[in-house]
Amino acid sequence: MSEFKTTLEVRLLPESESAIWQLTKPLVYYSDVMNCLITVPEGFVTDFVSFEPLKNIGQRPAVIHDFLYSCLDVDREVADKVLCEALKYCGIHDELADSMFIAVRVFGGGHKDNLYSFYGGAS
Repeated sequence: MSEFKTTLEVRLLPESESAIWQLTKPLVYYSDVMNCLITVPEGFVTDFVSFEPLKNIGQRPAVIHDFLYSCLDVDREVADKVLCEALKYCGIHDELADSMFIAVRVFGGGHKDNLYSFYGGAS
């Protein structure tokens, strides 16, 4: 069953121009979609949810999604499905989670390219 195995622990990077956060402990999530544990390493940097009106929901799923987008060997559609799965696990209503899935399918391609380039691949 999909579930977060650890809590989200982050610190705000004071030197950033916008709200950028860095993990201070690994974030571990088991995904039924990928049938594996996903471990986002300590030090990973995220802006959580990029869409401002939804900024304060789904922070753990957003970190998993950003991490998967930074991995060359993870297909974007799989990463988007994991986001939707993790949002629902966190109690986000199905309709909102499904809408966020559609939004990242439509608008997420450039974001995946940017994250992969920024991290140089996290695989």
